[in-house]
Amino acid sequence: VTVVGGGVVGLCAAYYLHKTGAEITVLDSSSEHDPSCSTGNNGMIVPSHFTPLAAPGMVAKGMKMMLNRRSPFFIKPRPSLDLVRWCLTFMGHSTQAHVDKCATTLRDLNLESRKLFLEIADTEDNDFDLKKRGLLMMCATQQGLDEESATAEKARELGLDVEILDRDGVHAIEPGIEINAQGAVHYRDDCHLAPDNFVNKLRRQLRQQGVNIQFDSRVTGFSTEGKRISGVKVNGSVYETDHLVLTAGIASAELGRKLGIKLMMQGGKGYSLTLKNPVAMPHNCAILAEGKVAVTPMGDRLRFGGTMEVGGKLGVIDPLRLEGLINAIPSVYPQFTADQFDGVDPWNGLRPCSPDGMPYLGCSSKWENLAVGTGHSMMGLSMGPVTGKIISELVTKGPTARELAGCEVDRY
Repeated sequence: VTVVGGGVVGLCAAYYLHKTGAEITVLDSSSEHDPSCSTGNNGMIVPSHFTPLAAPGMVAKGMKMMLNRRSPFFIKPRPSLDLVRWCLTFMGHSTQAHVDKCATTLRDLNLESRKLFLEIADTEDNDFDLKKRGLLMMCATQQGLDEESATAEKARELGLDVEILDRDGVHAIEPGIEINAQGAVHYRDDCHLAPDNFVNKLRRQLRQQGVNIQFDSRVTGFSTEGKRISGVKVNGSVYETDHLVLTAGIASAELGRKLGIKLMMQGGKGYSLTLKNPVAMPHNCAILAEGKVAVTPMGDRLRFGGTMEVGGKLGVIDPLRLEGLINAIPSVYPQFTADQFDGVDPWNGLRPCSPDGMPYLGCSSKWENLAVGTGHSMMGLSMGPVTGKIISELVTKGPTARELAGCEVDRY
């Protein structure tokens, strides 16, 4: 089996494929120590995220936010038919019917992935700091708390463990840090970890088990025989293969085109800033509801992340967007000030965003030996293990091993 893409999803696919006895090569275009979406994210495992990115009101909110360069959401305009098609498809899916259709699938995938994370922590040693403390959706305003409370009711209907906290309840659960909030929604099923430690753990474990992980290996094409992919072209060489797994994040769209598959995606650029030995340390991970900033304790580090810049270019830092992220933090955590982030190198990465907010997870009718796992948007880390497990089933048992409504690879 050749796995194209060595981020968290590809590594999880290799992890579960190895358990089936497969001989595995993982190919990744980046260098081993390059930062990626798999390491720079906020490390959250989120059954609470059952609402896809394409949801009612997102178009109106997005248009309003685009007027403010410091807002957490922005579509980078450029002359691109792909971007136009993505935006039109996104608008078409921003309905309550679409949300209702997707909620159960997203909940189930994240809950199964949570279970798999716990199994990995139990069997492989939890040296990636997995914590089962839930997530706080922190609300600075009463309007924000009212909106999040409505979502919490939907979460209860889906069977999730959730509690609405008032101001005193927030202080009780976070006694060691100053917090200005009207209240919060506590999603008790959620977890968090240090994503870089998790990725490094998987790499070490797989190499010890004999999995071949190749970095600086840019895939330029494929060899085919009939309806089968027989080889992967890399740096002038060809890796022969019996099965191909495509888990290359946003790069999967271009690689899919080489295979005649349309994986409609745009890169959703996000930023994160990590403080070492911060002035205060929260006990729980959180999302600031109004500012859309994620906050995660990772050992002695504290990471703040956010923004969704659709169509942004990797490596280009927008100082105003970064400023907006930083300025949202003191409104809830007053012990943090903008100057504390001076000299902190900002990370940025491109999330692979499908226009309907659902991952591409399954097989393609075009090829007999291809399995795809990409398009997870902000849930790539959260759905890493379950995606890897499903891919191992698809490779060993065939394309009908696990059929997920809304995740079809050929849906566009």
